[in-house]
Amino acid sequence: MLKRHLPVLLIGPFLASCVWASPPILLYDGNAEPVSQGWQRAQQSPSTVTVGDGANGVDTGTTRFTTTTAPAGSAGGQNLYRYSVGTANFITSIRLKALSVDPHNPLDAALMFSATDAFAFPFGTGTNRNTMLYLDPAAVGWGDNTGGTAPFNNIDGAFHEYALRYHDGQLSVYIDADYADIASGAATPLLSRSFVPANTTSAMIVFGDQSNDANMDSDFVVDYVKFQNLDLPDPPASITATGGDGSVSVGFTPPASTGSGPITSYSVTATGPGNVLAGSCTPTPALPASGQTATCVITGLTNGVTYTLSVSATNAS
Repeated sequence: MLKRHLPVLLIGPFLASCVWASPPILLYDGNAEPVSQGWQRAQQSPSTVTVGDGANGVDTGTTRFTTTTAPAGSAGGQNLYRYSVGTANFITSIRLKALSVDPHNPLDAALMFSATDAFAFPFGTGTNRNTMLYLDPAAVGWGDNTGGTAPFNNIDGAFHEYALRYHDGQLSVYIDADYADIASGAATPLLSRSFVPANTTSAMIVFGDQSNDANMDSDFVVDYVKFQNLDLPDPPASITATGGDGSVSVGFTPPASTGSGPITSYSVTATGPGNVLAGSCTPTPALPASGQTATCVITGLTNGVTYTLSVSATNAS
């Protein structure tokens, strides 16, 4: 369920601004093995998963993932996880601490993070590597070895948040950037490339050791994986507000774009000093057609007090 709203300040001229109203959510909280939280796993030995309890060398609330190569073996371990989301435009991030990682090769990565329309287990396809971000000891780059690299010390002993933003054909990489800055465009990406997915209605988030090659191993600790849907509706349009005796009459028309799904409801609220909710009303009609005006009246207000009105549209995604 996604919302976008247009707050209106009822004082002097009619003022308006747009804000995002769909906050990031947790896809994985680090408190357990990811399969228990809905992730799918591709695994090959030697590999271990250690859920932290504060006494086993791994902090409580985090999980450690380790792969190794068997002595005199021709293959290494693999720990790879994927999670499907029902949207095509989004920001996703993983907060992790890399303890050790072997450099990638032209096909595989010992530690990767990916956001794509699909990822074929167990290793992914050549197309999947277009959107696969590898984490080498001193750099990040794309798994297909095109599109450039960016220097970064991934094994400095600290947690870092690696974020991918996909929106309308552009995939960008950020490290330790704020979600709001990424969504608004204020953050500068380390890497960016064009990518047109075959599937435009959903996506797949992937992380871990993607290779079972010998000496292509990693050891890292994950705090969380987050996700923010960017397929939001536009704000309601043509908003009007007329003050009355202890009341305000509000009118609006539907947004030009409903985002990734049809509008399912609208909310009209008034907040007073201290951002305290002062009242709300249900518009009529509840779901206006394109170009049709919906109206409602908020009562119980105090004359002479400035209120902020918020008209929110919620879609089905």
